Amino acid sequence: MTNIVLSADLKTYLARKQVKALVAELAECKTCGGAVAEVYVRVCRPAEVARLQESGCRTLEAQDAVLFLNGRGIKADAVVELGLRNFLGIKDVTAKGLHL
Repeated sequence: MTNIVLSADLKTYLARKQVKALVAELAECKTCGGAVAEVYVRVCRPAEVARLQESGCRTLEAQDAVLFLNGRGIKADAVVELGLRNFLGIKDVTAKGLHL
């Protein structure tokens, strides 16, 4: 069983935006030198939740939110820590414990 830990900043942000879902996806970059893939986490729009549930995405329950794993090969450690980073007013969800 995976334990999802949300930072206080992320909990506050999700409550303010009235969102209860996050999605982890793969970001892939293919260049002439090869391909690179990385897991990233973003806030899931309410309209996407039903689509992700119907598509059979793996779901991890957190205390205050749901995390969808939308990508083949995404693995979660026993503890996944999600936080919020702010750079020049742009919000970014950070993740520790998710990998390929």
